Amino acid sequence: AGTAAAAIAESICGECGAGKYSSEGASSCSKCDPGTYSASVGAIACVACEAGKWQGSKGSSVCVECVMDTYLATKGSDTNACQECPSGKFGSKSGASICSNCLAGKTSTLVRPFRCKNC
Repeated sequence: AGTAAAAIAESICGECGAGKYSSEGASSCSKCDPGTYSASVGAIACVACEAGKWQGSKGSSVCVECVMDTYLATKGSDTNACQECPSGKFGSKSGASICSNCLAGKTSTLVRPFRCKNC
């Protein structure tokens, strides 16, 4: 009986779209909260944005990467809290969770793009 009921439910119940999720027995899909996303159809939960990414909207299927030379160390951010890399460090890519140190004898400029230069 359980197998037949599962087959009927699968054919009648539609899947939640990207940016939404539902638990078993839910009567409707729910939008992912800010700071989370669901990239796939039929999700049972939303995932927190990784460090280096954020999402301020409800019902998102992707998170926004911090731009190059900025970073965001925390997961699940619901605001653009990306910070510029401090002096002596630089961001080598967008979506960074940390900034890289300049090598000894070099420092970074305070104008983007931050690049390490000789002292």
